[in-house]
Amino acid sequence: MYICMMCITATIGFGLQFHKEWKSGVVPQLVSKMGLKKYSTLYVLLAMLSGGLINLTGYSLYAWYMGRRVLYINTMAAQTDTHEFAYAFSLSDESGIQYVMIMGILYLVVGAVASVIALYVSTLTENKYLVMFSPYLILRCYTEFCKAIGIPDNLRIDYYLLGRVDIGDSFTEFIVIIVIVLFVVAVIGQHFFKK
Repeated sequence: MYICMMCITATIGFGLQFHKEWKSGVVPQLVSKMGLKKYSTLYVLLAMLSGGLINLTGYSLYAWYMGRRVLYINTMAAQTDTHEFAYAFSLSDESGIQYVMIMGILYLVVGAVASVIALYVSTLTENKYLVMFSPYLILRCYTEFCKAIGIPDNLRIDYYLLGRVDIGDSFTEFIVIIVIVLFVVAVIGQHFFKK
């Protein structure tokens, strides 16, 4: 359920805004002033930032609340064989701050990707509910497709982005891979405006 809400709330910012701006006639004026490439780059980056920050804010509130109420990182590490646990290298310190940071970054990336998907769908349809649910629907279809053809869990992109499988063996590798993913999403998102 949290994955559904995470994908939907990420679209609240710029993911839903494009259609409103297009309908009001603001987009052609802005494109004529700024140029299509500059406008699309700025809009995609703002969409990624708004979707990512919405998810990061929600996760940060959750982590803060759980950190004050429950020692959930230490309990999780104590009850689980840390070699089987995703991002076990981040649980080496007692506080689990690195694990919380990794999950926060993943939530930011998922929000950015969801917002760009919603932005693209908003160029295709006027239905705001379809735009809001499109990231979750695409994730759900991808999940069912992976199950149907038998893609192993360690090769599924959704498992990487939702923190179920490690990305890299260290925090530095994790950050480099995440930056590459964000760059690719930004470049792909910019091409949506060429429609």
